[in-house]
Formats: sequence, C-alpha cells, structure tokens
Amino acid sequence: MSDERIRRLERQAAADGDVEVGARLLQERLRTDPTLHRKGEMAAYLGDEISQTMFSGTVVCASCTYEIAFSWADTRDTCTCGRKDDHFQRWTAGLANIGAQSEEVACLEVTRCGEHVNACVVEGCTNGKVKRSVPDQEFLVRCAVAAARCAERADMEHRVEEARRYEGEDHGTVWANQKALKAIKAAEVWLDCPCDEHQKAWHMASTGTGASEWWPSPAFSMRQAIQASAQLAKPEAVRSAIRKDVVPWLLS
Repeated sequence: MSDERIRRLERQAAADGDVEVGARLLQERLRTDPTLHRKGEMAAYLGDEISQTMFSGTVVCASCTYEIAFSWADTRDTCTCGRKDDHFQRWTAGLANIGAQSEEVACLEVTRCGEHVNACVVEGCTNGKVKRSVPDQEFLVRCAVAAARCAERADMEHRVEEARRYEGEDHGTVWANQKALKAIKAAEVWLDCPCDEHQKAWHMASTGTGASEWWPSPAFSMRQAIQASAQLAKPEAVRSAIRKDVVPWLLS
C-alpha cells in the first residue's frame, strides 16, 4: 500500500510540480526509509523548497556573529550587517557541517601519555577514543563539481565577451578551457568509482602547471574550490548550480 501511495504521489509531483505534493511525497519516503532524513536536511540546506517545508535550523552571520533561528522558507541572507560575501562564505563552510557524521577515532593524547588513558586531558576522551565530526566527502565533491561547471561556463562567457570587445563580432574561435574540463571530468569519474586509481588520476588532472583554485581537486578543500568558483560566477549562480545538480542525487 505504501509503495502504491509513493508511486501515485510521484506521478502527481511530476505532472504539476506542486510543492505541497512534493512535500507529501518526501514525507512518505522518509516514513518508509528513515536514512533519507539526513539527506533531506542536506537538500534543505542547499535550498530545495520541498525539503525546506520539513526542516528548520539556525544560521550564524559570519560578519556580526548574530545567531538567527529560522525556517528554511524564510529569507536566510538577511542581516543588519548586510555583508553578502561573508554570508556566502558562511554558507560554504556549512556544507561540511550539514552532511557530517560522527565517528570514533583514537585519541592522539593517549599516544603521548602511554598507559595513562584515564588521565587524558582531552575533552570527550573515553578509554582512548574520541568522537569527531567527519564531512560527507562525496556530497562536498558533488557540490564542488557543480560549482566548477558553473564557473567554467562563466569563464567562457567572459572570454567570449572580451573577444567581442577587442576584436569585434568577427573574432576568432574562443576555445574552452580544456584543462579545467579535464579536471572536472576526472572528479566525476572518481564519483562514479571512488577507487585509489581514479583518485590518483583526478589528482594529476587537477594539479600542476595551469591549475586554478576553482577546479575540484583532492589536493585542496572543496570549500576553497567552491568559494573560488564564486569569483568567476556570481555566488547566487553557484548556489543555484549546486542546488540543481546535487538535490536530485540526494533525494533519488
């Protein structure tokens, strides 16, 4: 019965794109598959309207440290400081937090104090183990790839406009940045098969002579790549591209 209800809601949502129907569909899917809860929160953070009807949260302005409780449907980038650039940086920092999961690792202090486990000064250490927050790497790489695709399009548009400005409408061919496209493609191949061989190939394609900060690379943070992408494309364009490409993967 539940499967029939989900299929019926899927048909309705596909037919009219109604947010309310989409919310009912997501609610039904969450009921049958609780593991979607975390991904629903991640989709809401990216700006998915349907997911935002079911989750709320808190945002902290990086400029004035003012904490604002909000529902996702509210305008989230409104603050008395009015510094939009810092808001985008805060948003990209939050990408690592929203998908993070907790795991136990060996406490480094125990290595130094040997058998004195019970005397460890590290907060949260229990029998030589501490919990740490681990970002969802696949989620971050997908966000960085979407941002890089957006930046590459913006870079191409800018170079075409420059050619028109200096050479006129009869300007020569403006070639795409093949190195950037190769780096992005290598990241996408790693996403399909995250093995050591593909990670090595991705590393080689995204580093070295001519590499740019906005290319997704295992040698650097995805947050850095996303923020650099917003230097070529507008921050809102980058956020929109991430939402468009990553939300369907999250909720599939």
